[in-house]
This record gives sequence, structure tokens and C-alpha cells, in this order.
Amino acid sequence: MTISAIIIAYNNEKTLPLLLKSLRNQKTSDKNFLQEVWIIDNHSQDKTLSICKKYARKSNNPFRLQCIYSAANLGFAKGVNQALPKISKSNDILLINPDIILQKQALANLHYYLQHYPAIQIAGALLSRTPSLLRYTHPLPDQLKELHGTYVRKPNIGTAIFDFTNIKKIWPNNIFSRKFYYTDILTMLPHTHRPIPVDAVSGAFMFIRRHIFNHIKFDNQFFLYLEDVDFCIRAKHYGYQAYLLPYIAGFHKAGSSSPNKYKVNYNAWCKSRDLFFKKHFKRAYIWLHIMFLMDMWLTQIKHKVFD
Repeated sequence: MTISAIIIAYNNEKTLPLLLKSLRNQKTSDKNFLQEVWIIDNHSQDKTLSICKKYARKSNNPFRLQCIYSAANLGFAKGVNQALPKISKSNDILLINPDIILQKQALANLHYYLQHYPAIQIAGALLSRTPSLLRYTHPLPDQLKELHGTYVRKPNIGTAIFDFTNIKKIWPNNIFSRKFYYTDILTMLPHTHRPIPVDAVSGAFMFIRRHIFNHIKFDNQFFLYLEDVDFCIRAKHYGYQAYLLPYIAGFHKAGSSSPNKYKVNYNAWCKSRDLFFKKHFKRAYIWLHIMFLMDMWLTQIKHKVFD
């Protein structure tokens, strides 16, 4: 059993070395479990590419490290699809963001899960917005609130209105957001080691069986955001269930590639939001599209006035 990791990088000179150090320090019983790491540099304007080349030259890497430079920023979905043909067809795939630091036992635990739960086809981890989770093998109750967006239910119309617009800021604890982020299973996490079936997991850390890509790929229309949710939903259509693996954890410094104070590429978010609901909610799309346009205009006005 072997895996290949794909890292889509863009202006990650500060975070990429921490991830690579984290991968090199993994404690696994099978030293060949992580065979290779492919870094797709999406036309970074900083030292990301030179860092890739520096680490690729290291002779003591426990895995093969390859760098691919793109002459343009292709986004996440196209970056993943670009890397797939270059990876050994016998290896399963681990997508991991360049702004993540993993617990030392993360890959060992992933290997354990894959051995003991062969039905796992797609899987995600607990990703915290604070590094405190790295010191524990399992989340403490007060850390659960930091596990934002690492696993979600399939969005619905209520999600579109109450979580995907600025209404969320006015009413953050609404029932649609709570359901979307699986707050009903949070109490389970400190007490179980079994994989938990979920509708979608974050592409920031996503294990995918290689044969799934024979049926579906990431949708190149998505530049950034929601391509992971879209992928998991389409995969489930083919019978591939996504799981949350409670004993795999990491610190995710989300938004490290976005220079603004909100840590969000807002234009990409708006396009992905619109595309997602156009694909999956065709009957309601025209009304959602109008709502999203109004939300976008109000947000742009707010940024011009207050930023």
C-alpha cells in the first residue's frame, strides 16, 4: 500500500517548508507508505519554486520529491488534474495544502485506517485553525470549535442563503450552518476512533483511492473553493463514501495564499459559489444567482467604505 502526495502551491514560501518538515518527520511503520510528493507551483511570485527545488535536491528525503512549475496560476482543480498523469498508477492519492502542519503520527494513523477499514475510498482529517491540536492525539472538547469546514454536509438552499452569504455574519449560529458543519457529531469525536461517514471532506487534506479518478476528476471550472465538495458529491453518486478520520489531525493556516486581511480570494469564492449551485440546484439557480449578485455588490460596497 503506497500513496503519492500532491501539493498545490501559490506564494507559500513561509508555510511550505513547515509542511515539508512535517512530512519528513512522520513516524510510520512502513517507510515506503509515502512514496513521492509532487509540488505544483502555480506561478508563485515569491520564493516558493526555489524552496521546492532546494528540498528536491536533498539526499535524505524519505520520499521522492518532484516539482512542476506552471507558467500561469491554474487554480486548485486544474493543478490536481495536471499532476495525476505523472503519478504512479499503483499509488493512491493524498491531497494536502502547503499551509498545513501534520501531527507526527498522522500518516501512520492513515496507514492504520486504510489497512483496517478497506472500504474507505475518500477520507479527510481534523484540521484545526490553531496549532494546539498538534499536541494531542485526539481533540479536546474546547478544540472542537476550531474544526471549521474540514468536513461538511451537502449544501442545500438553506445553506446557500444562511451560510454562503453575509446573512451568516448577522445570524452565525443558524440551524442551516450548524447542520452544514455537522455540529451534531462534534460530541462523538473525543470518544470514537472509527471512521465517520460524511458528505464531503476538505481538499486541504483529502485521501482518494486512485481508481476513483477513472470515473471522475476535479472540475476544472472551479478555480478555488468548493471543488472538494463538488468532487465528493459526484463521487458519492458512483458509490464512493467520504469519511472523517478522527485520529488524524493537523494545523491548517487557512488562506495563506490570499494577501488580504480576510484571507479569502473573494472573486474566486463568488464564482465558485455561483458555479456550485448552478451545477447542483438547476431549478433554483436563477433565484440563487440573483441573491448571490446582490450579496456580492453589498460586500464590495462594504469593502470600499470600510477597508
